[in-house]
Amino acid sequence: MSGIEGDESEQLKSIVETQVAVKLEAHDNLLSQMSRQMNQMIEEMEALQDVQGDLVAEEKAEAREIRMKLKKAKEEARKKNSDKDEGRDRNADVEDTLSDLKQEKKKKKKKKMGGDKAKRRRTTKLSPAAQDKKLSIEMKPRGRIVGKVVEHNFGGVEVAKKRSNQKLTEFNAPRCATVGKGGLDVEKQREAQALSQVKYPQCRSVVYAPAAEMAAKAMSKGYANNPLDKPPVAPAPDTKLEIDFVHGYHNSGLYPAQRNNTFYLKTGEIVYPSAALVIMYNQESHTQNFFKGHSDEVSCLTIHPNGNFVASSQGGRFPPIFVWDSTKRLEGANFLSDESHLSTLNGHDNRVGSLDFAHDGKLLVSVGADASNTAVVWDWKAGVALTSHSCGSHQVFDMRFNPYQVYGLPDMPPLPGQAPNEDDAIYTLTSCGVRHIKFWVLLRSQDEDSGEMRWYLEGNSVNYAQKTTVQDITCFDFIDDSKELSIFDSESGKITRIKGSTERSHSRVVAGTSDGDIFVFKQPEVKLRYGSGQKTPKPWWAMEDGKEGSGVVMKRLWDSFATIVGIVPHNVSSGNKYILARRQREEIDRLTTKLRLQSHNSDLKKRLEAMYYTGPVGHRGGTCMIAFNKKTKLLISSGSDGKMRVWDANVGVHEREWGVATSGGLEDTGDEYGLKLGEILHYGAAGRSISWPKSGSKMVVGTSTNSILEVKFDTADRSLGHVTELVSSHFGALSGIAMHPTKNIFVTVGKDRSVNLWLGDGNTCASQARLSAPATSVCFHASGDFIAVGLTTFEFVVLKVEDEGNFSFKLRKNFQKHVAPIKLEDADVATTDRVSDVPDDRGGGGRKGGGRGAGLNRRSSNIGEKEQSVFAGVGIGNEAVLPSHGQKRREGRGSGQLKDEIMDLKYSPDGANLAIALRDNNIYVYQISNASNMEGDYKLLIVMKGHTSMVTNLDWSADSDFLMSTGGDAELLYWQIRQLKNEKKDPSFRPCQFAHPFLLRDMRWSSWTSIYGWPVQGIWPTDIKESSDPVRGVMRSNRGEVLLVADDYARVRLQRWPSLPGDKVREYHGHAMHCKDAKFSANDGSVVSIGGADCTIIQWKHLDNHGKPVNWVNGVSPRRPTAVRTPRSTANKSRQRRTTTYQTAVAASSSMSKVDEVTEVKADVKKAREEKKRKKQKQQQQQQQQQQQRVAAKGRGKEDETRGGEVVEEKKDDGGGARGGSRRGSKEKAKEDKVKTNFPKKVVALFDYEPEDEEELEFKEGDVMMVYSQDDGWYSGKTKGGKSGILPANYVKEA
Repeated sequence: MSGIEGDESEQLKSIVETQVAVKLEAHDNLLSQMSRQMNQMIEEMEALQDVQGDLVAEEKAEAREIRMKLKKAKEEARKKNSDKDEGRDRNADVEDTLSDLKQEKKKKKKKKMGGDKAKRRRTTKLSPAAQDKKLSIEMKPRGRIVGKVVEHNFGGVEVAKKRSNQKLTEFNAPRCATVGKGGLDVEKQREAQALSQVKYPQCRSVVYAPAAEMAAKAMSKGYANNPLDKPPVAPAPDTKLEIDFVHGYHNSGLYPAQRNNTFYLKTGEIVYPSAALVIMYNQESHTQNFFKGHSDEVSCLTIHPNGNFVASSQGGRFPPIFVWDSTKRLEGANFLSDESHLSTLNGHDNRVGSLDFAHDGKLLVSVGADASNTAVVWDWKAGVALTSHSCGSHQVFDMRFNPYQVYGLPDMPPLPGQAPNEDDAIYTLTSCGVRHIKFWVLLRSQDEDSGEMRWYLEGNSVNYAQKTTVQDITCFDFIDDSKELSIFDSESGKITRIKGSTERSHSRVVAGTSDGDIFVFKQPEVKLRYGSGQKTPKPWWAMEDGKEGSGVVMKRLWDSFATIVGIVPHNVSSGNKYILARRQREEIDRLTTKLRLQSHNSDLKKRLEAMYYTGPVGHRGGTCMIAFNKKTKLLISSGSDGKMRVWDANVGVHEREWGVATSGGLEDTGDEYGLKLGEILHYGAAGRSISWPKSGSKMVVGTSTNSILEVKFDTADRSLGHVTELVSSHFGALSGIAMHPTKNIFVTVGKDRSVNLWLGDGNTCASQARLSAPATSVCFHASGDFIAVGLTTFEFVVLKVEDEGNFSFKLRKNFQKHVAPIKLEDADVATTDRVSDVPDDRGGGGRKGGGRGAGLNRRSSNIGEKEQSVFAGVGIGNEAVLPSHGQKRREGRGSGQLKDEIMDLKYSPDGANLAIALRDNNIYVYQISNASNMEGDYKLLIVMKGHTSMVTNLDWSADSDFLMSTGGDAELLYWQIRQLKNEKKDPSFRPCQFAHPFLLRDMRWSSWTSIYGWPVQGIWPTDIKESSDPVRGVMRSNRGEVLLVADDYARVRLQRWPSLPGDKVREYHGHAMHCKDAKFSANDGSVVSIGGADCTIIQWKHLDNHGKPVNWVNGVSPRRPTAVRTPRSTANKSRQRRTTTYQTAVAASSSMSKVDEVTEVKADVKKAREEKKRKKQKQQQQQQQQQQQRVAAKGRGKEDETRGGEVVEEKKDDGGGARGGSRRGSKEKAKEDKVKTNFPKKVVALFDYEPEDEEELEFKEGDVMMVYSQDDGWYSGKTKGGKSGILPANYVKEA
């Protein structure tokens, strides 16, 4: 009994719990319903308040009008008061008029209020008048919005509705027409707009989801109850990017290189840095390989003495130093394998500015850019720091081992020239920088505390001994003055010399200064003696059995300081100051003073000139780089004056026999043996990196204009010869890129005042044009024959692209003009700069100080006008030199932005218009009347005002009727440029702002570069705290499947189109600074990205998921069928998968109404599902019949007969259906019958396929399967193993 009672109690308990749960659920539903009703009441009250506010304003206006009419009537009555009766009649008329006006006022008020207020509060919907009022507020053009913001949770995306009574911004253009506005159902339009509007934090404007998106939501069961649910997260794109080629070289970025960073590898390739990549360039095949280990800009690199190992480091905090093997390439790829990594060194807190291997490659020295400029010496193989020392507080440019003054670590056994043991080893080093040159010794000594032998680094500055002033030392190199090695030959018992060897005991250090002087230093050797006779010990390799009779072996030691032994001044006056004796200088001063009083005394002039310094002079404007070659015994120097000069170092000549003792043994061979880079590359180019290999027949030169040259050297004639440009790029910050509409050609512009036209397939620069001012943006004409370039000077330039055949192009200037007539009130930013009369040295003919970036690579002002003319107006190759226009003056600080800078410009798809966005918040639209695109063909159509900040991006619609623009204040506006084709022509129509962006949600845009909008929500971080404007550029692919994003974190991102919050992305690194922009080629097969300050252009391969290049034009790249933003289908609904992309869905929805009628969509969906179910049942019956007939059939003939019988039966069924219902045309029926006769059939898999749902089949490339029917791009069939399911039709072909 107790057991039965326990069971009953448990049942009662469960019943009570169930009842309680039901009541709680009902209670929760009641609360949620009350909450929704409360929100509706709040919205109604707010809308009612808006209406009441308008009514109050109207009442005041009407009362004012009544008072004015009454006053006017009284005045008229007073004037005509002569007749009493007539006056009474007039007063009666006035009173009647007043009463009529009051009655009319009451009627209007009653009509607008719509009845009792209490009754309105009890209703659940707004009245039509209030709804119309609300809709009109939400669809007004955006001006300055001030009002209450009501925020709602929108499935993870914030939605905000802004209401305001503020008046709209006044526009100069007339009121615009609307798209398809006539005959719209306002109620349905209001409902569709409310469902599709989206507001996310990064964009101020409300954006609207396309009709296809809303239809997909309605078709999905997951969205049936709440269409505003957050869509599912999309996977990363099927396509990917790979680096193909890089145009660029690091020597004029944020930290210009002050030492060599271009070298020859043992393989003959050239290694150099660009952005965050180290590039190995093969000249013969014109290909590149990359080291991709760095995450920031490569700040320095050096090469190991074996010619294969490379050490490189980067900027940023806690930069690593990588040592890697350049020969370990990954087969079939253009980057290194994992085996290439040799060592990673960590020890610096800030950017590493210098690296150098010792002559034997056993040690590595690095200098960091921290406050103390710490130098660290590494045993890089063991990854251990041996010692470190501060170089001082001033910036250090370079620190290197002296390869000709060293007693290095021994091998096992030690070789001649090496120390006999580790404790006797000693190295000498030199460092240079701002007001800094130090000479160091690295040696082992006993620690006072522990008593162990440790490495120590000791250095001291130079004592100039009043010979010159302290200057910035920009570069240095070493001259070998040592004798050849003399070793003891055990066979002959004599001392023999080894030809080509060196004792590494004596050296000179030649250093260049910021003024252009060349200093020669010596680091003296400490000679150790022994015995009473003070004998000099011999080296161990010159002694029999390695020892002398006394047992004393020579131990080398050098002082940690140096003395200056020679000066080459940069001009005659410096020579007088540094070289001449004190009495000579005093005599020159006396004669100069006397000549001021006797200016016409020719004898005095000759006497004075005879006393001047007559020796060799250095470079004007600064010495950039010095390089010594041991084989030729010559020295080459490069200066800011654009010259490379050859010097005889007098190696092996005693100091007494030097031609000019004061120059430290350096003799100038003359200008005829040198090279003038300024005449070849223009822009004041100077060699900042010179690598002169041992052969001496050629050298690689990195210039200040980010070019790399290979210069031939004639060893017999001892002169510089032929020059070949291997790498070219911009040397000012890149600012714009544009792709040719049909060819794989692109154009780039930058702050260096140049336009470069590149061949995407040939990876070369085809042509170049020079501008009169820094460029900010660029675009191609729809025909591809013209290029428009925006400048910083309120001007734009149109260039013609002339195709000369055989992949040869030339840029020719059509015209250059101001965007709009300069107004008097803009004179402060549009007048010619008259501040300075010093000519600009960049060849443009302008003035210093004009235009943004005017100081790029400006040379010193002490260069004469005669020398400056060398750089003006000289062109090479296909370069077009454009004349300068009057430069504009910049107000405020020198680094500020120009008010009249062009931010963006775009040609319309039909080529009939050019839209230009300026920093003055306006958009200027030009109408092009002729295909020749000359200056007279460009007429200003309209100046459109509406943005409250600078306009950053422009995009045209595919039909060229509409323009989309984004502003710096995160605002998205739309403009109507033409009347629609289906509208009645209005002669008074002018372009204007389009007031109803909701109606443009299904508009096809020719391009999408806007960083705001519904399809690009996913480009922003999901965390609002991290969304501080990180996106620089956006572009949708021409096929419309993927999206390119360039951001401030130097990344190129690949995302699906459209991209919604939370979607997966693919990230690619290569740039160092912010990535300015990225573009797809015409066929989407390649991508080009540009960096900002890193001056690097990267070409990427765009590959599909099978590793093949994407080719949109030929359509040879099969792609996986994807759904239109619908949730992942379950196993029993996998047949509902759609193969349409976003673009096809939008095209299909274009035949629908411009407004998304949600109720009709749901009805259509229901009908489509029923039709789908009926078709599915019919297909299953057909499959069963086919399977039965296939089993019964024996042989090929019987199988064919069975197929014929199937066709007959299907025709009968269709005929019966036609008799009972609708009839189809004979052509359509024949076509359908033809398709049905193809089944069943065998298919072969083209690619591997991994299923996502249970009903999908998994197969590998080459598998043979049997298919029975096709539905929406999916086959129904089975594999050889007998498994049945569905498979994508574009992954297989008929066997």
